[in-house]
Amino acid sequence: MQMGVETIFVNDLFDYRGEPVGAAPMPPGGISGRGDTFLLDPRNNDSFTAALRLLRAGHDVGRSSEPIEAGGIILPSGAFVVSGSGARADVESAATELGLTVRAVSRATADITLARAPRMALYQPWGGNMNEGWTRYVLDTFEWEPITIHPEDIRGQRDLSRKYDVILFPDTGLSGIINGQTRGNVMPEYQGGIEESGLMALREFVEGGGTIVMLGRSTELAIDEFGAPFTNALTGQARQEFSCPGSILEVKVDGLNPVGWGMPELANIMYGRDLLLRPASSFGYPKASVVMMFGDEDPLKSGWIQGPEHIFGAVGAATFDVGRGQLVLLPVRVQRRAQTHGVFKLLFNPLMNSVGR
Repeated sequence: MQMGVETIFVNDLFDYRGEPVGAAPMPPGGISGRGDTFLLDPRNNDSFTAALRLLRAGHDVGRSSEPIEAGGIILPSGAFVVSGSGARADVESAATELGLTVRAVSRATADITLARAPRMALYQPWGGNMNEGWTRYVLDTFEWEPITIHPEDIRGQRDLSRKYDVILFPDTGLSGIINGQTRGNVMPEYQGGIEESGLMALREFVEGGGTIVMLGRSTELAIDEFGAPFTNALTGQARQEFSCPGSILEVKVDGLNPVGWGMPELANIMYGRDLLLRPASSFGYPKASVVMMFGDEDPLKSGWIQGPEHIFGAVGAATFDVGRGQLVLLPVRVQRRAQTHGVFKLLFNPLMNSVGR
């Protein structure tokens, strides 16, 4: 279920005769159809890897904000469009290695051009952070090539956009980001957080067109320091009223929002004491959008939950535009333990779109 695979529970005994499978081979990949324009399906996580390879090889890669029909198949919004006959060899190589079926057509329109493979900074607080390790593992696996940065790489810096297109914060508390380690037994070079000068640098970065992605508790930074119009949905909830220490829950996803491209309308997430949001009482900002939220029915798919009604309508992913840039809030950790492949696209999309024009 965490892989985005449709799962049907059978509660009654039944007879089955089959043969054991020793291995699951990579599905055959390649190019289907004719033409010098190539379409990659945004529903596949490995399509992002292929797009990154092609961008680094210097090919023209874009995305379509509208669905595209190719060979009787409709690809949803967010499809990657690779142009030029010179790209065929590299497209076929990536498709074969990654097990992707790429559609070749004579013509397709990409209304979003990707300027380059994103220059991505992954924030690593001094002292270690398990969620940062999971995040880096996922990014390395799918060939994003993140640049590890620390508090001093933001604190007092100017014009971060010269180095990065997107900055990613793992699940880290607000105080940990701003103040960092302050204990006297910590060596001076490992003390402190980004501090006020770092907040100023981040504001300059996003207002100038940069993207900041915040996972888990780091979304508090967007609310408290950038004025994102959301509140903590779980404030004041006693554990005896609501508890969900680690279960698979169903959520609704807006597949037309660029952060949700390639996602189904209903998806499964792994939830375990994650932060959840609600629109603030003064909500009316035209530049804030909800990408993922819970419905008004019990969302439990597998595991255990107490008081599910307390999270009806709660938000698990949202965006907030600041100046020419964007904050992407992912309070539910969509890369949890590097296992939730079915919702990785909620992380991959804003990273890739950070270089969209």
